[in-house]
Amino acid sequence: ESVQRKRKDLPMAARSSPSSSGAAARPSVGSWWWWWLLLVLVAPGGSLQGPCPSSPAVPGDAAVLRALIEEGVSHGEPVSLGGRCLSVSEPIKLPSPGSFLHLRGPGTLRSTAHSIFQVGGNRQQLVLEGLDLVHETCGDRREVGAALFVLGKSAVTVRNCSLTSHQGFGIWVVQRGRVDLVGSRVERCGRSGAVCFGDAKLSLHECVVRESGIHGVCARGRSSITLASSTILASGNRGVFAYHNVTCELHECLIANTRSSDLAGLQVEALRPEDHCVLRLRGTTSFRGNGGLDVLLRGKVSLESLPLPVDGGHDGDDDREVKTVLAAPPAEWTSENGPRVRLELTT
Repeated sequence: ESVQRKRKDLPMAARSSPSSSGAAARPSVGSWWWWWLLLVLVAPGGSLQGPCPSSPAVPGDAAVLRALIEEGVSHGEPVSLGGRCLSVSEPIKLPSPGSFLHLRGPGTLRSTAHSIFQVGGNRQQLVLEGLDLVHETCGDRREVGAALFVLGKSAVTVRNCSLTSHQGFGIWVVQRGRVDLVGSRVERCGRSGAVCFGDAKLSLHECVVRESGIHGVCARGRSSITLASSTILASGNRGVFAYHNVTCELHECLIANTRSSDLAGLQVEALRPEDHCVLRLRGTTSFRGNGGLDVLLRGKVSLESLPLPVDGGHDGDDDREVKTVLAAPPAEWTSENGPRVRLELTT
């Protein structure tokens, strides 16, 4: 009788009946389902030590992420990935125009979709903090995509994150989108680390862009890029490439170890009749171990705040002609043996 009373006090899912052979009782199917759901919704799904191993998308992962986004958007408060490693097969989008989401780590998001995040609604805002974004190979898709794709009039802030794309861009911002990276790493992207097209804006502060397949940072159209206290390392072609009507600002940056002997570490050019680029420098811009020229400026490029050393190439000749292009507040260019700079400017 006492045993029966205790059993009545238990939840239904935890009750069981001994078998006729006297074997130990097993939980019912309902109890197993409950514990599995609890693990999916509550328990961390990945290591806190870094990105999780590659794995196919799991339907439950998309449901967990969707629930987090709905909670974050509806309450306007930061939500945490809680150490989970989630794999999804469709781009992550905010639900409506004007939506705001602040998603924190630690945790990893992996995807084989066109992009991990696609932020494109009117004036949507996204803040990512302490996350690892791994954009994996898209199979036979023709478009290579990006870890973070921003368009429209949306704005994204990325703090203390790492981003990579196996065959695409780390960051791709177009139209009038804006992306601000702080203390983050963009590493080993199949194409360029970060690209900024149209009328978009991109800023990097205390960031590292490393081992990009093409350019470290590339900008075209009427876009604007600002790099402050940042390092561009081991780019396949150019460290920073700006053309058409771009405004490019460098504040205390290092461009090093580009792998092409035919292209410059920093290249700014405005070659069409309607083009006009602006290059602004503050403090010291340093170059180290680049495969080709350190700097190449071509066409109608306005220079601000730099006395610029100039030479005819990078053949090792020490007889360099030094010209002060602008007598504005000084900004120095440094490299191991002096900068290797070529100017082909027009008015």
